[in-house]
Amino acid sequence: MAHDKPDMETREEGTLDARDPLTPGAVVLIFLITAIPNAIVAVALSAMGYGVTVYNSTASSTTNSMGDGLAGVSVVFFCALYVFDYSLMSWCTRAVLTTIQGLLMLGASVLKSRKYPWTP
Repeated sequence: MAHDKPDMETREEGTLDARDPLTPGAVVLIFLITAIPNAIVAVALSAMGYGVTVYNSTASSTTNSMGDGLAGVSVVFFCALYVFDYSLMSWCTRAVLTTIQGLLMLGASVLKSRKYPWTP
């Protein structure tokens, strides 16, 4: 059958198939990739962490407008990544651009917290 999993002898060293099980190291990495950002948000933006301090420091009336502007910049940046075909860029470039996009979105959400304090 054409869809059978090839024998180990016919596969190149280090190649994976979609049907291969996750290794314990991959499971740990997936956990850390999801747990660390959630822990940062819980500490920095929730009432049980520094959220009240962060919200009080962004409580001026102009921060909502700045949040709108930063959200707009984030959307334009996201569209630029699509136009310049993000998937074909090197991994280092993608990592930097993804970090920039994430910081733009996080900054916009913090600045919008004046008008929408229940959605950190």
